[in-house]
Amino acid sequence: MTSEFELHDGDRFLNFVLGDNQYAIPLLTVVEVIAVPSFTPFPKSPKYFVGITDLRGQVIPVLDLRKKLGIELSKDNSNEAVIIIRLGEYSLGVLVDSVESVLTPKSDEVSPPPSWLYEDSSFILAVFKMNLGMVLLIDIINILDQNDWKSLKKALGKAA
Repeated sequence: MTSEFELHDGDRFLNFVLGDNQYAIPLLTVVEVIAVPSFTPFPKSPKYFVGITDLRGQVIPVLDLRKKLGIELSKDNSNEAVIIIRLGEYSLGVLVDSVESVLTPKSDEVSPPPSWLYEDSSFILAVFKMNLGMVLLIDIINILDQNDWKSLKKALGKAA
C-alpha cells in the first residue's frame, strides 16, 4: 500500500508524455535522460522489457512504460527518450514518448488521486492540476511487481 503523497516546497518532478497523457516522477530519482540506445533483447523477460543496454560500462535493463501500463504506442516516435532512474541499488531505463520539462508544483495544484481508482493504480501518487493540463505523479517502484523485480535481477546477473 502506498503512503499518502506529501508535497514539500521546492519539490521538483520530471514531466514526460506517454500516449496522450502527461506524467511525472520525482526528479531526485532521475539519473539522466538519454536518446534511445540500441537494446539487446533479454530472453524470457516480460514483453514490456525491451532489453538491456550498456551505458558507460553499466548494464541497464530498459522498460517500455507504455507497454507496462497498457498505453497505445505513439505513431510518432521521433521524440522518444529513455529516463535512467535509480531504484535503490539498481538503475532502470524507462522508455517514454517524450520528456517535456521539470515541474515545481505549488501545494494548491496537487490533489490526491480519485479514491475510486482500482487497486492496480496504486502507483499513482497524486494529480497535478497545472496550466499544461492534468499531470499524474507516478511511483515507478510500485509499477513494478515481483516478477518485474525478478526479471531485473536476472538481467543484471544478481540472485533473485
